[in-house]
Amino acid sequence: MGLIKNAEKIQLDEKIVFGNENMTKENIFYLLRGHQVHHRAQCLVYLKLKGIAAPPYVGW
Repeated sequence: MGLIKNAEKIQLDEKIVFGNENMTKENIFYLLRGHQVHHRAQCLVYLKLKGIAAPPYVGW
Protein backbone atom coordinates (compact mmCIF):
# COMPACT_ATOMS: atom_id res chain seq x y z
CA MET A 1 0.00 0.00 0.00
CA GLY A 2 3.03 2.22 0.26
CA LEU A 3 2.85 3.03 -3.44
CA ILE A 4 -0.67 4.40 -3.12
CA LYS A 5 0.14 6.34 0.06
CA ASN A 6 3.13 7.98 -1.61
CA ALA A 7 1.41 8.73 -4.92
CA GLU A 8 -0.02 12.11 -5.74
CA LYS A 9 -3.79 12.24 -6.29
CA ILE A 10 -3.25 13.42 -9.86
CA GLN A 11 -1.16 10.29 -10.56
CA LEU A 12 -3.82 7.97 -9.14
CA ASP A 13 -6.58 9.67 -11.12
CA GLU A 14 -4.68 9.29 -14.40
CA LYS A 15 -6.67 7.17 -16.82
CA ILE A 16 -5.08 4.41 -18.86
CA VAL A 17 -6.36 1.50 -20.94
CA PHE A 18 -6.07 -1.82 -19.10
CA GLY A 19 -7.64 -4.96 -20.54
CA ASN A 20 -9.55 -2.92 -23.16
CA GLU A 21 -11.08 -0.82 -20.35
CA ASN A 22 -10.45 2.79 -19.38
CA MET A 23 -9.47 2.80 -15.72
CA THR A 24 -7.65 5.01 -13.30
CA LYS A 25 -4.32 3.86 -11.96
CA GLU A 26 -5.90 3.70 -8.50
CA ASN A 27 -8.53 1.25 -9.80
CA ILE A 28 -5.77 -0.95 -11.18
CA PHE A 29 -4.03 -1.07 -7.79
CA TYR A 30 -7.23 -2.34 -6.18
CA LEU A 31 -7.94 -4.73 -9.04
CA LEU A 32 -4.50 -6.30 -8.62
CA ARG A 33 -4.87 -6.50 -4.85
CA GLY A 34 -8.19 -8.33 -5.27
CA HIS A 35 -6.58 -10.70 -7.76
CA GLN A 36 -3.76 -11.47 -5.34
CA VAL A 37 -6.20 -12.14 -2.48
CA HIS A 38 -8.25 -14.45 -4.72
CA HIS A 39 -5.22 -16.59 -5.54
CA ARG A 40 -4.07 -16.67 -1.92
CA ALA A 41 -7.50 -17.96 -0.92
CA GLN A 42 -7.29 -20.68 -3.57
CA CYS A 43 -3.89 -21.72 -2.23
CA LEU A 44 -5.19 -21.78 1.36
CA VAL A 45 -8.00 -24.15 0.39
CA TYR A 46 -5.55 -26.44 -1.40
CA LEU A 47 -3.16 -26.46 1.57
CA LYS A 48 -5.99 -27.20 4.02
CA LEU A 49 -7.19 -30.10 1.87
CA LYS A 50 -3.63 -31.48 1.97
CA GLY A 51 -3.40 -31.01 5.76
CA ILE A 52 -0.67 -28.37 5.47
CA ALA A 53 -0.61 -25.30 7.72
CA ALA A 54 -0.61 -22.10 5.73
CA PRO A 55 2.08 -19.49 6.29
CA PRO A 56 0.99 -16.33 8.08
CA TYR A 57 -0.43 -13.53 5.99
CA VAL A 58 1.82 -10.55 5.38
CA GLY A 59 -0.40 -7.57 4.67
CA TRP A 60 0.22 -4.31 2.94
